[in-house]
Amino acid sequence: MTQLIDAYPWLVPVVLFPLLWTAIVFGLAHAGGWARLAREYRHWDPPEGDRWVGQSAAIGWVGYNHCLIVVAGSRGLRFSVFFPFRVEHPPLLIPWNEITATPGKRLFIEHVDLRFRRAPEIRVRISQRLASAMYADGYRWTTVETP
Repeated sequence: MTQLIDAYPWLVPVVLFPLLWTAIVFGLAHAGGWARLAREYRHWDPPEGDRWVGQSAAIGWVGYNHCLIVVAGSRGLRFSVFFPFRVEHPPLLIPWNEITATPGKRLFIEHVDLRFRRAPEIRVRISQRLASAMYADGYRWTTVETP
């Protein structure tokens, strides 16, 4: 084995990086809640509706910064990730009637927390700006006001 590594030193990162990347992305999907949402809302059909590319959200404690594709259509709200993050991250389509939204603010930044009927323990936090864009385009979920 040592002779192989000495002869081809470039082989270690070429093999190790994809394995490590896959393990990390797989772990994040399970730790944050994407895998849990996928059990209920996995959806492979092509997206239909208004699209916002390069969006950010927090799913559980995992931040998906500028790597989400969010599509709002008549059937519901669709989340998917850019190609390098697809391991254990299938596209999701959540029907509008299964989404509850709670507006909030953290460190002067307004956001909306989304919860889902079939996976109520998972929280998806999106920006108020994205939520307002969807609302302006006519897409609706049930909103719960905070006291």
